[in-house]
This record gives sequence, structure tokens and C-alpha cells, in this order.
Amino acid sequence: MNKLKYSLSNNSDKELKKVCSLLSKVFKKKFSFQYIKWLYTQNPEGKAITCNIFYKNKIVGHYAIIPTKIKINSKIYNSGLSLNTAVDDDFKGKGFFKIMASKTYKQSIKKGIKFIYGVSNYHSTRLFEKYFNFKNLGPLDVKIGFGKNDTISKKKIKIFWNKKSFIWRLKKPNIKYNILSSKKKLEINYSFLKLFKINMGEFENNFLIQKKNYNNKIFNFLNIHIGIGKDFEKKTLYFNLPKFLKPSPLNFIVKDFSKNSSIKIFISPAI
Repeated sequence: MNKLKYSLSNNSDKELKKVCSLLSKVFKKKFSFQYIKWLYTQNPEGKAITCNIFYKNKIVGHYAIIPTKIKINSKIYNSGLSLNTAVDDDFKGKGFFKIMASKTYKQSIKKGIKFIYGVSNYHSTRLFEKYFNFKNLGPLDVKIGFGKNDTISKKKIKIFWNKKSFIWRLKKPNIKYNILSSKKKLEINYSFLKLFKINMGEFENNFLIQKKNYNNKIFNFLNIHIGIGKDFEKKTLYFNLPKFLKPSPLNFIVKDFSKNSSIKIFISPAI
């Protein structure tokens, strides 16, 4: 395989189209160019840090870090979401993941990123732990139930959103968002199979902007909340989704580059 080429991506349209082809092939579902361009190049926190492996002008390996920010005890840190690890079936078993992750992490450190986090299945979790000393915080809670929840998160560590990143998030292609507003916060959901509402997160009321691409809903029939330690009011009816219905363990993993031993990692749901 001396024709393999390893390189950090410039996120050009030409490369992103090839990335879409690989992701669609590996994950057996359609990845649109519009979505990948939005995710990789339009994020106000910065362009995606990605590594591609080429073989005969075709991308056969891909890995990405999406810049984000997290808030720990009132302090904001640059961080990154580990996403879209993909290797063509014809090239598996050649150590591509270790090569791609090493390159992206080195570049991430250069750009001032202090934490890398992600959600991984059982097999991927073992690789992240073995090669890069990620900490596995355990599987995400998946709760299903009725009604909206006005409880404000008490977690000291969570994803930090500002108005620019919030607006960008709501521009995700082919998604129609629902806003459940209360005096305390905004809760953002989006539809799944026209019956369920997937909870995206909780935000400050001052993030509410002109409603152009989403609806204002007072009540959702059935909601799904995914995260670690989600708080619910006692009056609401929510229960854990049975394990046999989950597609994978959904392990939440974190790597700390901050060198701050006083920080105890416990992070709320990602993008």
C-alpha cells in the first residue's frame, strides 16, 4: 500500500464530496454534501480539524474533530467533538485510526483545544482507551417520556453556547426545530419519525431569535432526552429506554489535554 497518502484536510468542496462518499458507504446511510459543509466549514467556533487517507485519489480513511467550547466551574475551555471515524472495508486492520487520530490531536493541541470528547460504541471505546488514554464516563442515559421539563441543569460542566454557535446549530440542514420556551430557559427539540421529539439541549432565553426555520411548540407528545445525569422534575413522566432498544452502549468518552489535575471530568451532552 505504498500509494497511500496521509494528510490533514483543507476542507475543500472537492475533498468534502469524497468524504461524503466514504461516510455514506461505511455507515450505510446518506451523508449530504450540504450537511458536511455546514458541519465542517460554517461552525463559528472554527473549521473542522480532519485527517484523510487517500488511495488512488479516493478517500479510504477519515477522522474529524469539530471545535466546540465547554464550561467548567464557570471557566470556558476550547474543546472538540470527536466525530465520523470511518475506514473503507477494503482497508480495515491497517492501523488507520491510530494514524488519523494522532495527526488530528496534534493539530488540535496547536489550535489550543483542551478537551476532546465523543460518543462511541463498544469497539471504538476500546480503541480510544487503548491508544489515546480516553476516559470512559459510561453510557449516556436515554430517557423517553411526556411533556416538557423546566428543570435547570445543576451540572458544573456543560457545553457552552453563545448566540453565534446557537444560530449555527439551528441551521443544520434538513432539520426542523421546535422551541419550548419557559421563563427559565429554552428547550430545543427536533422531530424523529414524526412521532418522537429528540431533545437538543437547554439554552438561555436571550438566545431566542427571529423564528424563521423552526416552530414554537407548547407541548410534544413523546420526547427523548439523551445525556449524562439529565435532571427531571418529579411531576414529569420519564423513564429509561430499555437497553435492548439502544443501537449501542453510547459511551461518553473524554481526553484531557489541559494538564489541570484539579478538574474532575463530568461533561453534559454533546452536539
